[in-house]
Amino acid sequence: MKGGLDTLVLRLTNRCNLACGYCYAGSGPAGEDLSPERAAEAVDLACPPGGALRIQFTGGEPLLRWDTAAKVLDFGRASGRRFHAAIQTNGTLLTPALCRELRARRVAVGVSLDGVGPDNAARRTPEGEPSFQATARGLQTLAAAGMAANLTAVVSAGSVRGLDRLLDFALWCGNVHGVGLDLVRPQGRGAGAGLSPSPQALAEGLNRLLARHDQLARLGRPVRLKELERLRLLLRTGCRRDCYCNAQTGRSLAVTPDGRLWPCSALAGAEGCLLGTLGAGTALPQSPCPGLEPPEECARCPAFGLCGGGCPAARRAGPSPLDCQMHRRMLEHACRLEGKLEWWNTWKTAFPDREEPDDKEESQ
Repeated sequence: MKGGLDTLVLRLTNRCNLACGYCYAGSGPAGEDLSPERAAEAVDLACPPGGALRIQFTGGEPLLRWDTAAKVLDFGRASGRRFHAAIQTNGTLLTPALCRELRARRVAVGVSLDGVGPDNAARRTPEGEPSFQATARGLQTLAAAGMAANLTAVVSAGSVRGLDRLLDFALWCGNVHGVGLDLVRPQGRGAGAGLSPSPQALAEGLNRLLARHDQLARLGRPVRLKELERLRLLLRTGCRRDCYCNAQTGRSLAVTPDGRLWPCSALAGAEGCLLGTLGAGTALPQSPCPGLEPPEECARCPAFGLCGGGCPAARRAGPSPLDCQMHRRMLEHACRLEGKLEWWNTWKTAFPDREEPDDKEESQ
């Protein structure tokens, strides 16, 4: 990979204390852990001593093997490497002592949470118990330790109705820096489960979300929507994206507990995406994984430079019209907020088969 890596993703374990209905990794209470030795080998492969690297700890539930993450960070410090470290967790295992350690080690925290109460119903324990209260306690524990978090919500048929309430919850927490949205993928447990929202439900849910976002901003209590803010920045600066993520450029690498290498964690196990296996003589791949390029229709889209064509992992099961619908709705709103609706009106005539959102709720 020419120029080295930007990001190394370490899946610390395939085990998880939850059994979310859409988990693409299919994680459960049993499964393999990434050994500290393999993790250090992956760091050696990705970043020379004295270098800098973004490192992300994922799972399964990575806090089940926080000890491995701590050893990786110690190894990096001892070898003069500079890490920008982050962990993506379901938040249920956060304790005061662990939060203090995360803060001391400057590890950014992302918490997976789809919605408030019943809107979070897909995120349950293996026994079928809801996880919302445990995650809320974890966020409060982070706040007590003086730490912020980003929320990542999977948009499904069950959560789409309450996306606006997620902003209210983020405001109540007081330590949520931003909220990101990922559409449910028909992979892992989600394959064939019919968990995707309908186009109409997605349009209505996004309209409620954006209306609440604007209302909170007018009240002086804004909650950042990550994709919306990214689009607003691009519109404001005139910058453009040539792809969606580093997996498409060969500047990211994910390592699973078995030592296999992938373009990103979401593509682990995907046919044609295996990049190699850790071991003696392993070298970084010299080119990006083939087949992750944006589809032709995306490259021809007038807004391609703003959305980058969407997540390549989400497209593995086929075209993703809902993903496109969500990006277009966010782009329309970003143009409105930035006073560039004339751009949107020009672009939208070139969008094929566009699902028109219902703006009625937003205008009230």
